[in-house]
Amino acid sequence: MKAVIKKITTNIRYKFSLIFIALITVFAILCGTIYISNFTKQSSENYYDSSYAILSGINSRFEDYIQQINVYASFILYPDNEDGQTDGIESLRDRIDFVYDDNKNIESIFHYMPDENRLILKSGRGKQVYENPAEIENCAWYRGGITSDGELYIQPQHKHAIMAAFPEIDNDSEVFSFVKSYEDASGNRSVLCINIYESYMSNICANSLIQNSEKLQCLNKLGEVIYSTDNTFSLYDRQYIYDSISSSQKKTGHFTYTGPRDQEKKTVVYIKSEDDSNMIYKCVQNSYLNADLMQGLKMLVLLMAGILVVTIIIVIYLVRSITKPVNDLKNCLDEFSSGNMDVRIESVREDEFKDISSSFNQMAFKINQLIKEKYKLELYNRDARLYSLLAQINPHFINNILQSIGGTALERGMKDIYKSTTVLAKMLRYSIKDDNVVALEKEIENLNDYIYIQKFRFEDKLDVKIFVREGLEEISIPKFTFQPLVENAIVHGFKDKKEVGRLSVSITDSDEKILEVQIIDNGCGIDEKILSEIRAGFENDGYEIEKNHIGLCNIYRRLKYLYDEKFHMEVESIVGEGTRITLSIDRSDGENVQSDNCG
Repeated sequence: MKAVIKKITTNIRYKFSLIFIALITVFAILCGTIYISNFTKQSSENYYDSSYAILSGINSRFEDYIQQINVYASFILYPDNEDGQTDGIESLRDRIDFVYDDNKNIESIFHYMPDENRLILKSGRGKQVYENPAEIENCAWYRGGITSDGELYIQPQHKHAIMAAFPEIDNDSEVFSFVKSYEDASGNRSVLCINIYESYMSNICANSLIQNSEKLQCLNKLGEVIYSTDNTFSLYDRQYIYDSISSSQKKTGHFTYTGPRDQEKKTVVYIKSEDDSNMIYKCVQNSYLNADLMQGLKMLVLLMAGILVVTIIIVIYLVRSITKPVNDLKNCLDEFSSGNMDVRIESVREDEFKDISSSFNQMAFKINQLIKEKYKLELYNRDARLYSLLAQINPHFINNILQSIGGTALERGMKDIYKSTTVLAKMLRYSIKDDNVVALEKEIENLNDYIYIQKFRFEDKLDVKIFVREGLEEISIPKFTFQPLVENAIVHGFKDKKEVGRLSVSITDSDEKILEVQIIDNGCGIDEKILSEIRAGFENDGYEIEKNHIGLCNIYRRLKYLYDEKFHMEVESIVGEGTRITLSIDRSDGENVQSDNCG
């Protein structure tokens, strides 16, 4: 087993095959994931949109019908005579007859006056007025109307139970009822019940179900079922849905929940009336909602599996066709490196590998010839030429070359190049002179030469001002005291700066003959951590600091060695604003210092 694993992990053919197969598998999984995610989202959104449209249509038609029933109820209940007394029983019966005949969806109409204990009943079997009817006050429609305080109460779907004793009532009819109570100016109360055939709700809810297991219910404000497409719908589910919709401030919405009894994931889409008097919702199990997704997923898996198998076969063939000549080349190289200079590759391919084979054969032949005849001699000659070139590269040689370039540039009218090479040659001569202590004037002159070179590079993005108090030009100063500090500011302080880099060098002295030098820039500043390392490097020669700022420590240590306690150096910096370097040298014992050997 270990041998097989080692062969797979070390053989390029198997590596290529595994990489291609892995990439294709990842691509297939990625495509499948994107497909499932997009399809699920789109499928859910489509379901929500279509359900909202269906429920909106049902609710609109049902609201219109409620308004119509309210008009009927007002027509029957409200007209009072001018003397404050209600009109006669015959007029009331006529209005009930008119309403019944005007709407074919009305199964029957009850009008009960509890103060007079009188019931007017109208149905398809006839009409009748009953005095002192029994059991009316035990009817659900009566109790609902009395407690609704004049608001329209919608009684859930039912059959006439207690009312079945009246001959005009068909106790097999499925109805839902609109009940409204009214109290006239004399204090007489009336309760009106208009019974609507259940088939009316079936008609306005027709073609509302678009998914398997989908159920639709219409509830009144008490959560009672006015209409349902499935009478087996769980009471626990209905109560949970009713509580969730009632607690929502939105008139439309959707949510997903887990059934309290069957633990099935279900999705609900709902709509409420403007006055919250009723709500209509659709509920569907998610397993059915995603049926199309699962079918599409199965097809996708089969398609991906087929593509993967075909691709693996093609990959194995292609990898083998590529790696076989590579293996042949490897075997030839192994023999060649072991000393067999006569090994050659025999290739019958007509592609790049034929060229590789030909090139290898030519290389092997040439190397063999070189080793036999000229190889060692050529190596000796190359070494000799290399040593000769290295011996010529020294500061004097570079100085002469720069002068030659400058002379040629001047002859051809390129004054900028002539000036730059002349300044660079001058700086080079300054650096190779034996004197390590020079007059301040010479040091400033060299600094100006360096700044000229930098301005040639930065053009107008570099602004340098140098101030030297009059009378200090002839004092002695160690060579290269200022140029490294200015270089540090330009190279590190201005490296990422888009605006003009401003740098000032001020050299003054006080009455106590303390020479004070300030170098101030508006660069990027030095991080507090690096600044702490720099200060630690001032005091400890062996302290390792960040390489970009090691020049500051070198200047400090060199001047400290020359002036000891008479020298002080401070570095202050704010990130994003700039850096200030202050040097102070006490010259009270004399203006000259001894030459050091580290110039």
